[in-house]
Amino acid sequence: MSDLKDQNMEANDVVVFEDENGNEFQLEVVDYFTHNGQEYVILADACECTCGAETPEECTCEDSEDEVDVYVMKVVPGEADGTEDYQPLNKEEEDEILVIAEKYLNSDLDDNEEE
Repeated sequence: MSDLKDQNMEANDVVVFEDENGNEFQLEVVDYFTHNGQEYVILADACECTCGAETPEECTCEDSEDEVDVYVMKVVPGEADGTEDYQPLNKEEEDEILVIAEKYLNSDLDDNEEE
C-alpha cells in the first residue's frame, strides 16, 4: 500500500488507497489504538454487501466472506493541517503491534487503555 487518497478518517470511514501499480482499493477504518505514545489504525476490507451492514463484521449477506482481511498501520501527521497519513509497519515493530491489535480487536484492551 503506497498512497492514501482520503485523510482525516474516523472509525468506520472508508479510505481509498492506491497500490504500486496504480490500482485503487478501499479499506474501512475499524478503530485506532495507541502503544508507547504512537497511534495506530486498524483497517479492514470495506464492506460491499447488500444487507445494509456498516462493517464487514456485521455483514450477514450470503455473498460475504467468512474471513475479513485486517491491516494495521502507523498513523503519522501529514504535512497539511489536520491531515494524517497511514504508513505500513516496519519489520522491527510488526510482530509486537499485530499482537496488540489482535488483543484490541478481541476486546482484551479497553478503548482508552494503552499497553
